[in-house]
Amino acid sequence: MKVLVLPEVRQYLESLKKILFENEYFGFEDTAQKYVDDLFKDIKTNYPTKLHKPAPDFFPKYGKEMEYAVFKKTDTQVGTYSLRFIKSMKKQST
Repeated sequence: MKVLVLPEVRQYLESLKKILFENEYFGFEDTAQKYVDDLFKDIKTNYPTKLHKPAPDFFPKYGKEMEYAVFKKTDTQVGTYSLRFIKSMKKQST
């Protein structure tokens, strides 16, 4: 399975690096960057093997029969960070 990432997701992760540093979750900018880069690498590498669950009822605005997977990035300095990804379970008929 190939993981496709929307430009908006990439932009969010780029801004997350700055947010984590500016809000002093990390004392060094390069540490915040490594944290987010490692998280992104985990998503790209492990998404296909993650357990996918049916999406809650408030996700219909993104499509029908959606599911999600949770990624937890744990570090004693910053706690736990979870990401939820939504994917369509069925292909749309043309």
